[in-house]
Order: sequence, then structure tokens, then C-alpha cells
Amino acid sequence: MDLVLLSAISYLLSGIFWTFGDIWIVGYDENKKRVLELQESGLGKNDAQLIAIYEDADEKRLRKGALIANYTVIFMFGGLYSLWSFNHGTIGSIGIILLCIGYSLSPLAHCAYYYVGIAAKDYFRNNDNRDVLKSSIRFLYLVWVPAIAISFLGYLLYAVAILLGQVDLPLWMGILNPFVLSILFGLFTKLPYPGKPNLDGAIFNLALCLWSIFLILQII
Repeated sequence: MDLVLLSAISYLLSGIFWTFGDIWIVGYDENKKRVLELQESGLGKNDAQLIAIYEDADEKRLRKGALIANYTVIFMFGGLYSLWSFNHGTIGSIGIILLCIGYSLSPLAHCAYYYVGIAAKDYFRNNDNRDVLKSSIRFLYLVWVPAIAISFLGYLLYAVAILLGQVDLPLWMGILNPFVLSILFGLFTKLPYPGKPNLDGAIFNLALCLWSIFLILQII
């Protein structure tokens, strides 16, 4: 089998594995009553919504969600070869380098949700670890925001390279890049669907799955 095709399949596998990781680590229903209680206690809305989903979360499921990302990120790096093989310009090269950096930061960012979940569960049981809970959320933001921002910048630069003709992929793949697809999937999760809210936190990796399929179709 062609090495470029194997690389693109590796990219798709990473998206599938990480989607399951998202389902297991953030795919929980939000307790709206708890959100209001947490907001009234002084937490911001986003923090309250994040904490509230973990009240009845299963620790083993959280652990699976954290570890699957850590042990399958190699498939993401394997997928970068397929992007490199289509690229013949500086902008695309910078995009791939940024993706490499973003992917390097992503396992820790993903695992940080596990510690927020465990701290939240302990808070609901004992109602006395607010400092630990706040610290875990602060740590999550410190590692998650850079990982996502750098990765999306890499996707956008690679998309620009496609639109400028510096990557041998069709222009529509530059328009329907993972950044745009994530927005579209984000809109989709606002609608009711079977199994909701399992996929609500998986929009980034669902976008990666779909874009990887686009990539495979250009190769075969």
C-alpha cells in the first residue's frame, strides 16, 4: 500500500481514537440546576458548566478518555506525512510545523480534563475542595488553549497554502478545512441527535475525521 495512503489512514485513525476519547472524557449531560448553584457560589458560567457535567461521571470512563489520547497521538504524527507529500510551499510547511507543535501539546491538554473531572467529583462529594477545583480548571486552560490555538493556526495556514496553489489538493479542501468543519460540527451539536451529548465535545476530532476522509479520497 502507498505510504501516503497509509499516512492518511493513520490520520483518520487518530481522529476516530480521539473522538472516542472526547466522548469518554467530556460527553456528559449538563446538570442545569448545578450550573446555577455553582454560578451563585461565585464561579463563572463556563467553569460552572464544565464542572457540572462531572457530578455523576464514571472515573473509569474518564480515565479511558484521558489515556486513549496519550497512547494514540502517534497516529496524528503519522498523518502529517500525507500533508507534507502534497505540499510544495513555505506557508504549508509552516502550517505542518505548527500542527506538529500543537499535536505535541494535545495529549496533556486532553488529559487535563481527567483531573478537572476527578476534582469536580470530589467537590460534589465533600464540598470542600474549591481551591483544588479552581487550580485544575486553571491548569486545563493553560494547556488546552495553546494546543488548540496552535493546531488551528496550522490548519489555517495549510488551508491558505491550498487556496494559493502551493498544495496539490483541490481548492474546496482549503475552504472546508478542519477549522471550518469544527464550526459546522459545533452548529450540529446544538441540534438534537441520537446519543446526545456524547459528540458535543468532539467537534475538533470529528472535523479531523471528515477531513482525513477527504484526503484519502484524493489519494485512492
